[in-house]
Amino acid sequence: MSTIDQSQLQGFLANTTVSNAGGGGGVSGGGKGNWMRALAESGMRNLDAQASKITSLSDSVGSGADKPSDMIAVTVAAMEMNFKSNSVSTQLNSASQAMEALAKRS
Repeated sequence: MSTIDQSQLQGFLANTTVSNAGGGGGVSGGGKGNWMRALAESGMRNLDAQASKITSLSDSVGSGADKPSDMIAVTVAAMEMNFKSNSVSTQLNSASQAMEALAKRS
């Protein structure tokens, strides 16, 4: 695992632009803005899509498609949701810790 030094992180933050961050207080139009919000909203969109997939699969099981393979498909989709949710949480925590460390050095 490689590490990021302070100058790399500052360069990234200085050049980060957010387009279509949406939501209250978000930045749009490609200007410099809240990349943390954009990261979070990207994760939310991904999780929303996965939740829709789980709902669709669950609905099909509820309407009679109760073969073992259908049940496994729902289980796999739920496990994917758990993995994605943990991934988004880890990304946000890591970014937050990096910003905190950078702020302490400044």
